[in-house]
Amino acid sequence: MARQDAILVVCLVTMVTTSLAFDLTILHTNDVYARFEQFNKYGSDCSEKEAGSSQCYGGVARRLTKLNEIRLSHSNLLLLDAGDQFMGTLWFFVYKGMAAASFMNKLGYDVTVSDDEMNICFTYLNL
Repeated sequence: MARQDAILVVCLVTMVTTSLAFDLTILHTNDVYARFEQFNKYGSDCSEKEAGSSQCYGGVARRLTKLNEIRLSHSNLLLLDAGDQFMGTLWFFVYKGMAAASFMNKLGYDVTVSDDEMNICFTYLNL
């Protein structure tokens, strides 16, 4: 009888554990450095010719398209960024981080942490 009780307990624990399991997809970006536009393999702006021949990478539009595609098939998704979104291009020097914040909101980031962003937030964004 004790053996049957033990087997029953193991089965119940397994069922409870299994019912609590779920899939979680984690997507991560890092070191964007205000590169909101597409760029070529040298890290320079894409020419029309390069863009027309699929030789460009990155950019907010590409990330948004891919994120929307992934979100359609993954209901439990976290989008994380480890920082260095802001500085790096004219976008930062003109908009002081507001462009990065706007794009990150549009992309739907769940979490971002970085000492650089915290310093910039206090300096420029008045948060």
